[in-house]
Amino acid sequence: VHVSPTQHQYTNGFAEWMSEAASWQFTTEWGTLSDPWQDAVSHIDMAAGTTQWMRPGHTPNLLIICGDFTAYRGNFGRLLFTFWSMFQSPLVVAEDYISYPGWDGAKYQTNRYCIAIDQDPLFVPPTKTFTNGANSEVWVKPLITGEMALALLNRTNTQESINVNLSILG
Repeated sequence: VHVSPTQHQYTNGFAEWMSEAASWQFTTEWGTLSDPWQDAVSHIDMAAGTTQWMRPGHTPNLLIICGDFTAYRGNFGRLLFTFWSMFQSPLVVAEDYISYPGWDGAKYQTNRYCIAIDQDPLFVPPTKTFTNGANSEVWVKPLITGEMALALLNRTNTQESINVNLSILG
């Protein structure tokens, strides 16, 4: 299902079909904002607004790999694959990306830790546990093993240190 909401506006009929949809993608397409990093962060925020409907087989589709693969390189690729696994999204690959010159996304897509988080049977959506400064966030996802997956999110595409006190997380 393609959804066209603004962030966290899932009322007035959305709940009826969100509880039944196997997967949903937000119609705010990649690249519609002037800053692709902020575009990706906005998709993460929209996915976070749908966690009440998430369960095995019912997840937001955060990552479709197609078209210009340069967008998936470096920090941007790490951002996308991190939250793809945290939200346990399906991975849709529309093209033969392996033969694309300079493509480095396969190292994330085949990372056994990302796959284990994405396929964890406990299936608990991640939560933003705390912020560390104006642009830094720490997201936590409990796993069936009793461990936790952590995602550190810098909401800007500029270098910033994120400090995590693990005792806060328990």
